[in-house]
Amino acid sequence: MKHAILLKPNANIPYFEEMKKMCIYEASIVLKAIGVDYSDIKVEEIGPAHYMFIETEEAIDQDLFGHIENLSFYYTYFKVVDESFMPVKKVPERYFGEDLSNRLKYNGKTNEMFTRMMLNLAIYTSKYYAKEVINVFDPVCGRGTTLFEAMIRGHHAYGAELDKRSVSELGQYFQRYLKEGKYKHQVVRGKAIQNKLVLGETFEAYIGTSKEEVKKKTGKTIKVLRGDTTQSNLYFKKQSMDVLVGDLPYGVQHMSKHDEGHSRSVDELLDASFKAWYQLVKKGGALALSWNTYTNTRDELKEKLEQAGFTVIDDEIYLGFHHRVSQAINRDVIVAIK
Repeated sequence: MKHAILLKPNANIPYFEEMKKMCIYEASIVLKAIGVDYSDIKVEEIGPAHYMFIETEEAIDQDLFGHIENLSFYYTYFKVVDESFMPVKKVPERYFGEDLSNRLKYNGKTNEMFTRMMLNLAIYTSKYYAKEVINVFDPVCGRGTTLFEAMIRGHHAYGAELDKRSVSELGQYFQRYLKEGKYKHQVVRGKAIQNKLVLGETFEAYIGTSKEEVKKKTGKTIKVLRGDTTQSNLYFKKQSMDVLVGDLPYGVQHMSKHDEGHSRSVDELLDASFKAWYQLVKKGGALALSWNTYTNTRDELKEKLEQAGFTVIDDEIYLGFHHRVSQAINRDVIVAIK
């Protein structure tokens, strides 16, 4: 059976050109996870639009169709019968609209489609891809793009970020979004304290369909530690995260505060971070990190991740995500499991 997916347009032309390559690998990982056997997959241009064509032995049923809609590049799905395109549209049940992640604009923001792609790589590599609700952790969450993408999917979102201004803007923006959307919610700000040690400040929000759900905190949760990511394992419950997704800062030294009297090297920061993050991920959970290859090589990151206890995935379909962002940034993705 032949299928066609219309690729979502993107105003960033250089990124869209790279995306046409990366989306084939993303789709391959998702299809493999959900057990769809395919014989061919490619992207072709028809008129002004681009389509992904997939050949499968069997039809894709409604249960599997929900996974197809999660693809970062997904716009519309068609069954192809005798060269005719038959649109199949199932309105996704989203907890939040897609505007949650794209309304907040700022310099250096990670592309929402790329963030969604990384989220898929982690989820569909983990053993938790079929769970309706999972815990997503971004250990370098910035202003929250990954967290918001997770919440759009209906998941719980957890993050750590050192920069005070970023967390402040994240909290202000999300609280305003909830008020404007008339979501029932509760926002809590405070301090993270462990054994009398102040780890930093916290922003938490609990969202529900009723006041009772908000009060009992049984709806959706977002929780952010404004502090050192190398200490995130002291604040968040160990083995509580199903997946970990992050875009490593291109100046990695910003991941952690300096020790008293001296600065820590990039290698030291990565070692400490990976060890802390490993404690938070459940067994069978997965990690997807993007980074600037001008800062670290893949082999260097692989060695550090595996020293921390992760197993890096080196299958061919995981090695096609490198792409140019700017003259100073060449980005790649590494995926690992626990």
